[in-house]
Amino acid sequence: MLYEYPAIFHMIEEACRISFPNFGRIIQVASLFDVMMKSLVFLAHIITNYGDKDLPVPTAEEELVVFI
Repeated sequence: MLYEYPAIFHMIEEACRISFPNFGRIIQVASLFDVMMKSLVFLAHIITNYGDKDLPVPTAEEELVVFI
């Protein structure tokens, strides 16, 4: 099954962060490449855990509004 979720990338002084609003989680690593790779692994594991624990997987938003 294919899932799509919004992700927000934050560039800070010495690291990169990615936050997943649907899951309330943030990942922080040293480079943009690493944060993208780790986000793929994170989403795969968390969605699997939701399925294993018979929890409803959060639905992806049809529209994301970003305030800057």
